[in-house]
Amino acid sequence: MKDNSFFVVQGWMINCLKLKSNELLIFAIIYGFSKDNQGKFDGSLKYLADASGTSKNTVINALHSLIEKEYIIKENVVVNNITFCKYFQNDMVVQNLVGGGAKFDDLGGAKFGTNSIINNNIEDKKQILFSDSIWNDYDTLKDRLSKDEKFKKEYAGVDLKNYIEDCLAWSVSKNNKSNNHGWYLTLRQWMKRDLKANKLVLLKDFKPKENKGFTNH
Repeated sequence: MKDNSFFVVQGWMINCLKLKSNELLIFAIIYGFSKDNQGKFDGSLKYLADASGTSKNTVINALHSLIEKEYIIKENVVVNNITFCKYFQNDMVVQNLVGGGAKFDDLGGAKFGTNSIINNNIEDKKQILFSDSIWNDYDTLKDRLSKDEKFKKEYAGVDLKNYIEDCLAWSVSKNNKSNNHGWYLTLRQWMKRDLKANKLVLLKDFKPKENKGFTNH
């Protein structure tokens, strides 16, 4: 790391993403390269280890954890039969967790706005209750998830209606609002949380041994 190089640890990384220690430093470095949604970190593990003052093994563990939390995305690029890894922040997940989204000045200082900045779709920026979201509709959610082969395999038999109902109750009771994409991510995160805790809510008549794929009705 050059003498004039730097990275910025910002408050929302601690307060909203709940990052600390090595994961916080690694995320801050990667974020510095990819915060414009165009750049990506394609440096070496040694660079991350030197910049964060840790070992390569510690960096690898931190990267795996950040990927598992969906805070960063790993991209493999093959050039002349050699695989190179690139990392960049998962803007959609980060913006959703931060809340209103963060705007940054040229020095990297965070300025929190009131509107989510997820994509260029004006309608998708609108903060709404879950009851007004397109993902409140069971068929729409099922159709979207049915196109995800990895989801179908890992979440076979999941009771989507249960998660929709829980999200509806939570949104109304807390007056929580997000945009359409934010609500979709919320549903996915809840299911992922329950799957990891072995508490995924399944359809009452679902029998794992008899089903090999995504089942819902």
